[in-house]
Formats: sequence, structure tokens, C-alpha cells
Amino acid sequence: MQHRAFRASRRSVQTVGGFFVSRQVGRSTRTQYVARDDVGEQFQKRHFDDRLGWHETTVPRRTVRDEFITQLTRSPSTPAERSGEGAASEPGTFVVKPVRELRTP
Repeated sequence: MQHRAFRASRRSVQTVGGFFVSRQVGRSTRTQYVARDDVGEQFQKRHFDDRLGWHETTVPRRTVRDEFITQLTRSPSTPAERSGEGAASEPGTFVVKPVRELRTP
């Protein structure tokens, strides 16, 4: 009986992916991460640069973790950027969505 409950709940699990969108003057980039295995050890990383197009690679969980930390802790570096004056870029965005809803630019 317990086994059936596990199987039913496993079927309802939805694969999700995370992505960052970064905008700078005249340029935007988008980086998507989707697990390639059931345990989340390997991820597909899809990086889009509006100047260069798409680039795909497979990266280990540690790399994804380090990149998330870097993106989520990034802050403006100068007093003018911190106050919003003369900032050369907008704050980045991080979103988690079901894989089927991840869009290409």
C-alpha cells in the first residue's frame, strides 16, 4: 500500500527549471538550468546572449550552485549604481518554472 502512494506521488512530480535574465545597456542574457537526471547531479545549462545566440552545455550541481550564489548575491558596486544614478544595468531576475513553460527569447 505504501508503495502505491509513493508511485502516485512520484507521477505528480513536475520537472522545473530555473533561469536568470540579465539586462545591460544594449544587451540582455538569459541562462536556464534544468536537471538532466533524477537526482540533480547533472544539469543542462542553456545560455542565450542576444548578440551571440544560444550555447548549451552540461554542468555538475556544484557549478550550478556556485553560479546561483554569484547571481543572487551580485550587488551594484559603485555608490552611483547603488543609488540608481547612472546605472549601466537593471537588476537581474531569477525565476523557477515548470520546464514546459521555459521560453526561448
